[in-house]
Amino acid sequence: MNGTEMRQIRKESGLLGKEIADQMGVTAETVSRWERGRHRIDSRTEKLFLHVVTDKELVERINKGRRLRRMSDRTRRNAAALNDSTE
Repeated sequence: MNGTEMRQIRKESGLLGKEIADQMGVTAETVSRWERGRHRIDSRTEKLFLHVVTDKELVERINKGRRLRRMSDRTRRNAAALNDSTE
């Protein structure tokens, strides 16, 4: 698998490079290097990558976590704005 294919598969899964990296136990920079063709991915790591991006339950959990983080960020911003307006 080359970097372009890897990036396309990751994007189709809807996952961010950092999310892939977290699941694989590598840095986001490592995933970026693979995708840009700066480093080759070995066959064992490629299998792990494919498992992460094709495991529907795992992808959904990651996406759900991202949605919850966004909601909590919005809630914090709204609470801060409300607090600012009452001062």
